[in-house]
Amino acid sequence: MKAKPSIVITFALAAALSTSAARADASPPAADIVAAADKVRNPSQPFRVSLALVEYQSGQSHGTTNLTVHSKPVAATGQYRNIVRYVGPPRDVGKLVLLDASRMWFYDPASKASIRISAQQRLI
Repeated sequence: MKAKPSIVITFALAAALSTSAARADASPPAADIVAAADKVRNPSQPFRVSLALVEYQSGQSHGTTNLTVHSKPVAATGQYRNIVRYVGPPRDVGKLVLLDASRMWFYDPASKASIRISAQQRLI
């Protein structure tokens, strides 16, 4: 006896739905989720990112600071070496921040001096 095409299609559709439902219920282990998140947040290779920081006062945009961050992981420590370049607004162009693990320096081309920033000053 030959099966009717509508019965075969219905059976195939039901099998596909039950298979996809079973996959949807099987969540990945928490360790895999954390490992994937860490891989995105802490890449193992150097990277660059551009940022636009917008300051708001009373719900209104008051100013924007544009930065470019260059980051390089240090395998021995698991930390990053970062250099932050100010690229806007014009009054801040050329300023730099260097971060090496827990050490931080600030350079302003107007003063032509590097200033070490203490851990306490970073909080301000």
